[in-house]
Amino acid sequence: MKLRKIAAEGVKWTTIASVLDQILHIVFRIVLARLLFPEHYGLVASATVVIEAINVFTHLGISYFIVHQQERIETTCHTVFILLVGITVAGYLSAFLTAPWMADFFQDPAVELIIQVLALNLFLKVPGVVPHALVQKRFHFKQILFGKLAATITQGGIAIILALLLPRESGVWALVGGGLVSTAIQSLAYWYMSGYHLSLEFDFDLAKKCFHYGKYFLGMSILMYLYNSLDKIAIGRIMGIEALGYYSFAYTFSGRFLLLTEGMFAAVAFPIYAKLQDDTPRLRETYLRTLSYSALVSTPVGIGAALIGTEVILTLFGEKWIPAIIPFQILSLFVAVRAIDTTTGDLYAGIGHPKYCQNLAVVNVAGVALSIYPLAFYWGAAGAAISILLARLITMGVNGWICAIVLQCKMLDIVKALLPAITGVLIMGAVLLGVKYLFHLPASGVPVLLGLFLLGAVTYILGIYFTNYELFQEVISLIHTGIKGD
Repeated sequence: MKLRKIAAEGVKWTTIASVLDQILHIVFRIVLARLLFPEHYGLVASATVVIEAINVFTHLGISYFIVHQQERIETTCHTVFILLVGITVAGYLSAFLTAPWMADFFQDPAVELIIQVLALNLFLKVPGVVPHALVQKRFHFKQILFGKLAATITQGGIAIILALLLPRESGVWALVGGGLVSTAIQSLAYWYMSGYHLSLEFDFDLAKKCFHYGKYFLGMSILMYLYNSLDKIAIGRIMGIEALGYYSFAYTFSGRFLLLTEGMFAAVAFPIYAKLQDDTPRLRETYLRTLSYSALVSTPVGIGAALIGTEVILTLFGEKWIPAIIPFQILSLFVAVRAIDTTTGDLYAGIGHPKYCQNLAVVNVAGVALSIYPLAFYWGAAGAAISILLARLITMGVNGWICAIVLQCKMLDIVKALLPAITGVLIMGAVLLGVKYLFHLPASGVPVLLGLFLLGAVTYILGIYFTNYELFQEVISLIHTGIKGD
């Protein structure tokens, strides 16, 4: 099967998976936001700070390593699975023992038990890591769709049932319980669909190779953990659990748009980059086209959400979540920038140079570390959002320079790949802002929100059609190829 056909087929299934998965997540989040309260999300966010710290040391780029490997695949899978089990046991013990200290840090005793229970996710995740990597390596993206949807439906259903049954003060366990069950279902689904059969076969040379490959992911993960957690730590410590709940809610909800756009191309791009790692001209052409396609989707989604953020929050979640509006708008801009910037992660991993990701993570962390506390202190959650947005903008500039060197092209070539999306977004933004303020539309209501959404979508598509007709036809052709499979 030709690489173009594989890519088109993969994009079709990953797009379906992403769209359905994120729609379900958004629907469940709307229901849960009306049943639960900001402090519930704040408690889970504070516990997640610890869980994600442990995840850093259980990551090691294992999925990437399996996909990157071109020989001795079965032995590699068995070896890394055994490695994962050992690392996870140590990780859970660390989370359990540090839970009391974190409860004192966030000044809420409920944090301790939530950490100790939520950390069980580490064990539930292990059975799905190797099978998921195998499914991705084989380009079986339809199976990824079923695994994701099964987990999402289970998570949302369990969380809603618990939120309805539990008293208000125990509502946080709806989020915890849904998350645990979701991880278990997803791992079981991938295990079953991959056909993986575990064998207690351990190769020390492969383990050493895995650690060597993963050391850059470890360093990068530590840095990215700091980058993704400093804002939550600062808000939780300075402003308290409730403020952290508003910020975490805005961060997670805006992040759903990032997952939607990333999911369309990331799972397909990485194995293709791995196959083209020794063919720089084809690799350059493939990446630039992927970047252009990704920007066409992610840029209008992120910036569009920022433009109609007030209508989104008030209409979908109600006045209870008003303090989350400004952070949501800023974080939606961050989503648009991050979605473009993260396209190089799979590129660097696919060509066997994850160290570039680590170097970029240093820039990210430095930007946040220097600005997060003063901005969060003076402007609260909005200041924290500004901090991570500014850090990502700086990182994107550095990343463009590195990417140009890797692909042996000019930064102008990378900018050109982004121009169609930028042009369409400028047209869309002008129309949306003009309509909102000229007609003095109300700030909430389903008709208003739906009308603005449709207006933005139609305006953006028409903008691409009239300003970049050739690219428009190319995208239509790619969609047709993915649907028809020819």
